[in-house]
Amino acid sequence: MIIVLIIKSTQNGSYYTPIGIIKAYMNDYFSKEISVKTFIASDFFKESGQQTLGNSIKNFVYAQLQPGIEVFALNGNFAQTFNAKVFDDSRSIHFSYWLKGGAYCKLDSLVDKEQEVKCGTGNIGYGSGRTLNFRQQGEFANLQVLVTTDLLPTLENGTNSSLSEELQNKFCFKNGYRNVHLHDAAYNLFTALMNKKLYNHHPLWYQAKGLEFISSFLQEHNVENSIRLLPEEQKKILLARDRLLSNLSQAPTIHQLALETGINTLKLKRGFKELFGAGVFGVYQKERMHEAKRRLILGNHSITFIAQELGYTNMSHFATAFKKEFGYNPSKIKKMLF
Repeated sequence: MIIVLIIKSTQNGSYYTPIGIIKAYMNDYFSKEISVKTFIASDFFKESGQQTLGNSIKNFVYAQLQPGIEVFALNGNFAQTFNAKVFDDSRSIHFSYWLKGGAYCKLDSLVDKEQEVKCGTGNIGYGSGRTLNFRQQGEFANLQVLVTTDLLPTLENGTNSSLSEELQNKFCFKNGYRNVHLHDAAYNLFTALMNKKLYNHHPLWYQAKGLEFISSFLQEHNVENSIRLLPEEQKKILLARDRLLSNLSQAPTIHQLALETGINTLKLKRGFKELFGAGVFGVYQKERMHEAKRRLILGNHSITFIAQELGYTNMSHFATAFKKEFGYNPSKIKKMLF
């Protein structure tokens, strides 16, 4: 089910899928709020292409990576707040990541309040036979990989993942997945799908990247389920991480993070190592280097400009940190791309 995108409709009681949303959206005008109608999740809009509506352009790419695994890459712009509902009649788990924009989601009978799905985060959704509500506005870019429930145990083999067991309850909505490996997997697959003529990858490349994307979710899911922190402490550590990474040009001190999130410094440091496998600065530095790499790949700015934007005043220090993370100097990144 498309747990990944759904919003609560304020218009009527109809249903929609994220892909169905696009189909309906393409048939209306962007400059006014859209009235949604009944839609079923299995009626996916699987024709890749581009649609121009008013002053907006929406791109949508669909591909089957292998039997039981499908991928959707979509971007566009909702000029006004878009509300929708979707009834899920599928038997697929949705692994979704927002590269741009975000949404507010609510799965009926599971959560009482909307959950905010933020840019730079992923979520896992499954709710066969349930209704998912979705609310979104503005520019967005989203990648979704759908896996059938009968295939998931095979993918989990050897990972100690408990996701299959959790799905025996017939529904789940897990939000807030965030790590550099997940972001890179999503970015690489999304970019290649949207620019197939430019990249011209072999089908096995897309399959491998899709599996890498799924494995990044399963890895973080396993870590979160194995930690010894109390639930309330976990929430505070996750909040601290979001605060830490909100400004990659200047990191707050550990004392500031502790004060802002209501947890003592010792638990904060231990919590980061237990939850993310690295200390506070280690998590910050890794995210900063991967953001530097992402910006370098885009090619819009010089190395010096990007380094300064990320808080470096000494280019030698930036180059050393970059090489420590990736094994090569930032100046070589363009040569490695072509």
